[in-house]
Amino acid sequence: LRGSVGEPLPDEISTYELIRPFRVRVAIWSAATAMFTMILIMSATSLAMHNHFNFGLTTVSLVIQLHVSSMFIPCFFTAEIIELMGKELTIVVGSFLLGASILIGMLGTSLAHFLGCLTTLGVAWNFQFIASTRLLVSEFDEKNAARVEGVNEVFVQGAGALGALASGYLVSISWRMVLWFAV
Repeated sequence: LRGSVGEPLPDEISTYELIRPFRVRVAIWSAATAMFTMILIMSATSLAMHNHFNFGLTTVSLVIQLHVSSMFIPCFFTAEIIELMGKELTIVVGSFLLGASILIGMLGTSLAHFLGCLTTLGVAWNFQFIASTRLLVSEFDEKNAARVEGVNEVFVQGAGALGALASGYLVSISWRMVLWFAV
């Protein structure tokens, strides 16, 4: 019998104990910030490009397509990069690329700036998110890895939802406000 509701089994560790180790918190925080920032900027881009800077929908579509491609094409070699550099360093590189993406966006509003910002954002998300997920599951056995992944998903998807909600409001103020909020 399980005992009281919410009480872990004798051989089961609590959710708090699952996320207590520093490396686990780093992995969850990194994955959640990658998701928040990526969705915040990506969601606002099409509105900013079309409504604020008068780009046509074909051009906006091209930028979003290249962004999505830059998110997933690196998957063909991200595992090798993680093996070469390690999970932690790959997260750091992803974080630096995230910062570079924001900087490119702040430097101007030409097509080149939007392309540079969004393609760099896609690669940054890929490195940071995948390395964070690998770091997270490397800390646990199979049974607890599934549990901690569930906890991670709550934080990651919650951060993504906040990014989506914030993007509409912030882009109604300005594109720069979106980028400053991403910092």
